[in-house]
Amino acid sequence: MGQELEEAALQKGENPMELLELGETMVTKYVEDAAPLIQPAAVESKVSGVIGGVRVSGYVDLLDIEGRIIDSKSALKPIKGIAHDHRLQLTSYVMITPAASGACRLDTVTKGRTVSLIQKSFVINKKDRQYAEAIYPMVQDSIREGIFLPRRSSPLCSRRFCGFWSVCEKEYGGSVRCD
Repeated sequence: MGQELEEAALQKGENPMELLELGETMVTKYVEDAAPLIQPAAVESKVSGVIGGVRVSGYVDLLDIEGRIIDSKSALKPIKGIAHDHRLQLTSYVMITPAASGACRLDTVTKGRTVSLIQKSFVINKKDRQYAEAIYPMVQDSIREGIFLPRRSSPLCSRRFCGFWSVCEKEYGGSVRCD
């Protein structure tokens, strides 16, 4: 663990030992509260297929023996509902994972004042599939045309996680969050 801490890119004011302790607390929370109730069929499985005529691939965090896809996330605070991006991600996984039943669960470990685990179960429906079938070709066409729309609502859209944030601000205006 020592080399990872030495090579980590920390933000101003972040303490590597505090982050390590927080990470250990979050993993312990998941292992103690969620893991004992899961009967895995596959873990970190690469899946691929075609959605809306577009080849897609990804890694399913966990597929249980009942065909339910379980995706793990972390967040600063509890999230209300299922974020649009997460629902599309899990819809995609259901559509390209042969053993998937359509049932999903999003397990989010939050790191606010106290570390907590929030589990949200749902079933992918016909409208979810319809949306995925429509959106993938549109995104593919945009990329082929060199059109890259900014997604400022994405958790990855920040100065910390995107190396193109300054280009994005210059080209499209607005502000990319600093976090």
